[in-house]
Amino acid sequence: MNKIKTYLKLLWKEIKSPITFFLAVLVGFFINILEQVSLTSSVIPYIIPFLVQVFTKASVKYMHLSKDLLLSLPEQREDPVFITTPRGVITAMAGKTKELCDSNHIKTIHDFLEGIGQSDELSQLAGKSFFSDVTNKWYTVELKKTENRYLIWLNDTTPYHEYEQSIHDIQRFNTDIINSLDSLVIHNTIYERLARLLLGHGFNAVLITQLENEDILHGEIYKDIREYATGAVVSAEVEIGKATSAPVWKSRIKNEAVCEKVSLYPSRTDFEKMNPFNESVKSFIGNPIENYLVYHSGNFSIIAFNKNTDLTRYDQLAIQAYVNTAWVTYSLIDLAIRNDAKFMQSVEGLCASSEFSDEMTGQHIYRVNTFARLAAKLYGMDEIFCRSIGQVASIHDIGKIAIPYLIKLERKLTISERLELEMHPVYGAQILQRMMDSTYREPRLEMAFQIALNHHQIWAGTDYPGLVTENGTLAPLSSKETAYYHSLKPLAGEEIPLEALFVSLSDRYDALRSKRHYKPAFSHEKTLEIIRMDDYTNTSGEKIFGKKIFELFMDNHQKFNEIYAEMSD
Repeated sequence: MNKIKTYLKLLWKEIKSPITFFLAVLVGFFINILEQVSLTSSVIPYIIPFLVQVFTKASVKYMHLSKDLLLSLPEQREDPVFITTPRGVITAMAGKTKELCDSNHIKTIHDFLEGIGQSDELSQLAGKSFFSDVTNKWYTVELKKTENRYLIWLNDTTPYHEYEQSIHDIQRFNTDIINSLDSLVIHNTIYERLARLLLGHGFNAVLITQLENEDILHGEIYKDIREYATGAVVSAEVEIGKATSAPVWKSRIKNEAVCEKVSLYPSRTDFEKMNPFNESVKSFIGNPIENYLVYHSGNFSIIAFNKNTDLTRYDQLAIQAYVNTAWVTYSLIDLAIRNDAKFMQSVEGLCASSEFSDEMTGQHIYRVNTFARLAAKLYGMDEIFCRSIGQVASIHDIGKIAIPYLIKLERKLTISERLELEMHPVYGAQILQRMMDSTYREPRLEMAFQIALNHHQIWAGTDYPGLVTENGTLAPLSSKETAYYHSLKPLAGEEIPLEALFVSLSDRYDALRSKRHYKPAFSHEKTLEIIRMDDYTNTSGEKIFGKKIFELFMDNHQKFNEIYAEMSD
């Protein structure tokens, strides 16, 4: 019955067609002329052609109904379809492809796709991806050669290409995190880095939160300032309680990535009713929320707003990768911070042990750390170096715990006692060497080792301990015999590690400013005078620390004075 109805519809369409009547009249006219009769003597010549046309056309269209429908598909297709010459000149197109090409004056396949040379063989393009600045999309080329023509159809692969780019960016992000882990321990910018990553993939704003006490999400919103005339790039802290039905909780409720957009709802009112956004979030974003993606991992939740292209399943896969990366990265940073705290506990323990054998106070230790960090910063060392020396400078005299009987003697030391005291840099280095041998190569321990061993070396090369053999190589530190090290040459000039010179300056300044059982506390002015020229040893500061570090101190000595005043005992 349906087939009969379809056929009758086609038949009626042909009956109503003006061209059918015109052709029937024209044929009947010529038949009557050939029969040499009047034009109206018989209606048969008019009726027969009319009936033949109606039934023939209806029958042919009925037989080819499915094929005609199939042939109309390229006209309806969103992605372009062309017929071209072997040289890429477009000879046929229809529907949306024609509208697109006509409006952009596209004449060849080369005009439409970037990266195709005029001499490229079209058959070699099959399966390859190209970008079109006409549509701002990526396409995979499919084609078929028929005689001397090419049927070319393009498949939009932009969402997949963006997903691949997202995965590539995440891999690079992970590498950057590993390489900058030390810096992240100092300045945890993981939220900001993740936000930049998502904003770079077409989202206008990103809310990154952490779960606290299973009931509250705390976080910040980041937005691309280029999209706004005024406003901050980062919001104040946002707090969203679990008692609300805020969309950021949806991922945790459904335990999957959630994608929502206005276009899926009858109206914006319905969209906002089902997705009641926190007022502070809406206020900061500014623009109406058109779509969003939300996902969580561990205690991390990320919700990204207003992607500038349609959200796809690839975006859902991408945000899962982003959030999983965030969780792993944050856990890595947290572990690094805890390891850093454990390291500092070890440093504090070493410093505390050295205080038992010395009259130095805890404030002296902290001041030396601060002075050394300042000197390194003024010299132009990087942030990691400055932070590290500010943590381990205090261990410089750890070797004194091996000779406690000499440290607090209130009489003048004998020659042998003086030689034994000069072994404390070696003892300190040996202690730290043992620590380094029993654990992984912690860079700050290696710095502490260099400081402990060399903080009494002076630029002129005349202090202790001796470390260089006659062959110019560094001697091993296996011996504890004073005579062995006095048979070697001290380091000099640029042989001395910078960190040791920074600590040497810091320790000397603080020791002169501090009261000891063998000397009073000197004023800043007196200390400055002694560092400029020590009249006891007749040695200038330039010979002790080198020209650059000495001048650096002289140009900034008031900063040392301010630190001493702030951190005085």
